[in-house]
Amino acid sequence: MTSMDIQVKDPRSDDQPRLFMFIRTNNGRYVLYMIDAIRLFREKIAKEPLLPLLFFKRRVLPDCQCAFAFIEPNFYVIGEERDEVCTFNKYTILNLKPTEKRRGSDFLVPQTPMIWPKLEPLAFSYNDNLYVISKQGSPVPKQFNAFEFYSPLNGTWTDLWPKPMWQSSIKAYVIHQNMVYFSLTSQTIMSFNLKISKWSTVYDPYGQLYIHKDRFPRYSDPIPSTFDSQIEVFGDTFFGGVGAGDQHFDIFASQNFKPFEKPFLRPTLNPTKDFCNALDTRTVKDSPVCSKYIVKMEIEGIMCVLCYTNLSTGDRSSLVVLNFFNVSNDSHQLISSSSNPTLPQVPPRATFLFDAVEEDGQNVNYFKADLLSRTQLPINTRKKSTHGTLCTCLLV
Repeated sequence: MTSMDIQVKDPRSDDQPRLFMFIRTNNGRYVLYMIDAIRLFREKIAKEPLLPLLFFKRRVLPDCQCAFAFIEPNFYVIGEERDEVCTFNKYTILNLKPTEKRRGSDFLVPQTPMIWPKLEPLAFSYNDNLYVISKQGSPVPKQFNAFEFYSPLNGTWTDLWPKPMWQSSIKAYVIHQNMVYFSLTSQTIMSFNLKISKWSTVYDPYGQLYIHKDRFPRYSDPIPSTFDSQIEVFGDTFFGGVGAGDQHFDIFASQNFKPFEKPFLRPTLNPTKDFCNALDTRTVKDSPVCSKYIVKMEIEGIMCVLCYTNLSTGDRSSLVVLNFFNVSNDSHQLISSSSNPTLPQVPPRATFLFDAVEEDGQNVNYFKADLLSRTQLPINTRKKSTHGTLCTCLLV
């Protein structure tokens, strides 16, 4: 690393969050990009080129679908094996100049090994602790989802015991207040109380567990699926993914916050076709389906949907598009800059509806999302190996 790579400015003097995007390449490598999303939104920049910040060669990070989380001041990278835990410091990379050549291995620090291996790890942070659970049940010693948390202050892992419902895998999760809710492949919900570190209730309003065990009751009508992918909370609305893996999902919504009711964490507000088309950023009809990630901005009521399309089969260029939506309760109105000085007073470019339809076909409920602005970030790199699949995004 040369002195030209780092600006003289104290990295801690700028506390504005940045959006860090992790891409897993087609050959198993990882690439990290840093996006100044808040600046792009405030200044309504239409287009800006993007280059990698760090490049991790194959097997530098665990050779699997890694999980990523952030606890000030470190990014955590978690693999499937016990000793596959490492960190790198946000402030050592914050003011690096983007390049295709910088090796991420120079910044990694190994951490205390986990208690259990994790098959398809899922990681999140809460109250400055790192929580890691395996999405799939491990075959040894029996099929269960290992769950534990790490205290950076003490440098120790604590076993939280596997979830009681070992027959189902984890699809997605969401933290609301002091609870974390897991959406399972059995179309049921499990909850864990983070405050007292204890598994709580299984929400099974449709009797799916009986069906899973080949017992009655059985239903002739299809059971509504729980959210399949990433879930975020914006005010009184859940937004979550429904569809295939690798972040290839459509975004649905729900405004039910009562866990014991049937609609909880199920997509009850459906996006219109126009909304789905607006997030399809493919420039070529036959190009791969774009990946999406829902980002909760620091500005209240603003949702950023990041769309990543890998076009490396053609001109070796990928495309990132940031779509900024106003999803506040008053999204049909303009938000005055006097009431929120951080939000530019701009009219919506387009308004999209999420609606729920009863059996008689009548529209009984709807929710508006106003598209405020959009920024395109073309990734034009010489290395074809920098393109791949979107893993996660962290606004920190």
